[in-house]
Amino acid sequence: MGKAGLRENGLRLSLVPDVGNVGESGIDDNASDDSVEGGDQRTGEGSNSVASLGFDGSTVPVALRLDEVNAVQNRERLVQAMRESMYGDISRNFIYGISIEDDRVSLWYSTRKTTVKATTFSYITRPDLLIRVFVSLFSADRDALGYESHITRLADVEPTAAVKAGPNQDPSFFFKTTNLVSAGNSRIWKAVEVMSKSNLKPKPKGREIILKDTWLDADSATEFDLQRRLFQDIDILKQSDWESLPILKGIPPIGKSFVVYGAI
Repeated sequence: MGKAGLRENGLRLSLVPDVGNVGESGIDDNASDDSVEGGDQRTGEGSNSVASLGFDGSTVPVALRLDEVNAVQNRERLVQAMRESMYGDISRNFIYGISIEDDRVSLWYSTRKTTVKATTFSYITRPDLLIRVFVSLFSADRDALGYESHITRLADVEPTAAVKAGPNQDPSFFFKTTNLVSAGNSRIWKAVEVMSKSNLKPKPKGREIILKDTWLDADSATEFDLQRRLFQDIDILKQSDWESLPILKGIPPIGKSFVVYGAI
């Protein structure tokens, strides 16, 4: 790649432990995501292994079997490894994966809502495709590999990040997350604003806030859109004869007596 003038991004190949036994009902939720660097260390059956292309974790998981008999199981193992990589790293927007059974190669792409598998090809009859895949992966930048550009991972042991709050905000705001309080399609963190990306000291009088990352369909209204529409409707209502609306007929007017039941 260097001789061809292509910039390398620093991805490296690692072997990781078998992601666990997959039962007939699906994927084992308790599988380990610990990684092992290089060498001859591998676990699981001798005829299969799980590898990883990554900077500091499983950037692109690779599931390999030397036969096509258990292709379904191998692919389930890959999907599990992709899922664990996604949920284990708050900075991932999507992830690629590669499953190989004998000479058959399948490329995978997964977001937090959708997983897509490309048509399988043989690296024996189409080695050019396999070369193109690896050249693309080893020359891609972090954004192209699924990492959110506005989240910088600060440590591997804690879910801590410096978050740039929006691409068009000036000045930029940076937050250090203190706790992930949800997972899935909507991710919510407690966070505190800090001085800068390089200075993680909380700002004076800084208080915990909530950062929320939600995956929505493209035509869905965001919470900000809903709030804006709500206030617009309120303003329109205020300018009308709202007190005479039929929907309010069952509500006693202000000034009448109310009987309130409760406990002291």
